[in-house]
Amino acid sequence: MMLWSLLFYGILAIPLYVWGESFQWDFSLLSTFIIFPLLGLLAFNIMWIQVVVVAFEKHFKKNINLDHFFAKTGIAVLILFLAHPILALVANLTWNPFDLVLSEFAVFIILALIALVSFILFEITLRFKQELIQKARPWIENLSYIGVILVWVHALNIGSHTQHGLFGYIWWFYGVSVILMIALIFWRKWKEKMPLEDQE
Repeated sequence: MMLWSLLFYGILAIPLYVWGESFQWDFSLLSTFIIFPLLGLLAFNIMWIQVVVVAFEKHFKKNINLDHFFAKTGIAVLILFLAHPILALVANLTWNPFDLVLSEFAVFIILALIALVSFILFEITLRFKQELIQKARPWIENLSYIGVILVWVHALNIGSHTQHGLFGYIWWFYGVSVILMIALIFWRKWKEKMPLEDQE
């Protein structure tokens, strides 16, 4: 459990360090404009950890309560992911998210909005047990996995910390690894739906 906690917070420390270095840890410079990128980075790092846990669930469920983990991290991601654009809008004195970027980058704002909707829908399926909602859960869950990839693409193209330096390479590692892990998760789901005779 101690090792898991060190790994979890160690991964979150990476974007925190990169963020702090971007303004030389001079907290007198702090503003909503400086803070909002950190929230997005932390949200994605938590999502990446969630995907790792799902992809290697057999190993993690021996050491942590998965329901408790996903309930707490899911809320954290949602809060960070909502606060990220709100602070960006406040920092730029606008309520139109498309004012935050040049018109040719508007598609990456759309990708983030699609991801946000998928995460909200998935949190609803976790917390409301109505039959209709639960029937839609597998589809919404798959959409939320795609949402993680969309967030990575969003940050890769318009993120202020993800396009250069060592963290730029780390960001590519996050993206490639998360795509491979999600592919593994989808493959397992497909395999589970196959008739037993086709799996042999």
